[in-house]
Amino acid sequence: MDTRDSGQPLGDGNVEELAACMNQRLATGDILRYHTAPQVGQGQTVGQHTWRGLVLLDMIWPSAPMQIWRYFLYHDAAELFTGDIPSPIKWSNKALQEIIAKLEEDICDKMGLPSKTDLPLDEQLLVEMIDVLELMFHCGPLRTTVAKAEEIYQAGYEKVWKLSVQLEMILRKSKESMAHQERTRSLFMIRKLLDEK
Repeated sequence: MDTRDSGQPLGDGNVEELAACMNQRLATGDILRYHTAPQVGQGQTVGQHTWRGLVLLDMIWPSAPMQIWRYFLYHDAAELFTGDIPSPIKWSNKALQEIIAKLEEDICDKMGLPSKTDLPLDEQLLVEMIDVLELMFHCGPLRTTVAKAEEIYQAGYEKVWKLSVQLEMILRKSKESMAHQERTRSLFMIRKLLDEK
């Protein structure tokens, strides 16, 4: 994992290694999403998805720690090697989900990037909900014209709801603190968004 302090540049001064690392990380933004449902994806890239997810993160959890922002920035970087595996397929098969999660974690480690397991469970759940909310916002406008968009949207809704229940159980057990209050507020906002959808 990339363990730099904030403001510290990557690398030990080797410009060639730094350039190669930069090119690899920048290339992750060009990965095409929804390749199995191009009518839904409409050419959306990981870069576009990540930008939209970061906007949602800013609106739902603006005080998120820097490690969350860095994780979300690179959360789909492993797809440079795996491609975009359709989320509903991952969600429907627990064994496959575990295999893919381990593969993505190994790839992130090799790339020197943060992985989901570097985060506490409550933060993992919040970040995953925000990630899936972006999917829902992307598919939402297409639901009436593209059947696959409705299917993906509904799977996303169910996933966010299940994650929100898990997070609520964790928050009920945790102590009252500023972090607890922020996560509870974020959970409340996500649930309100689900009610609106």
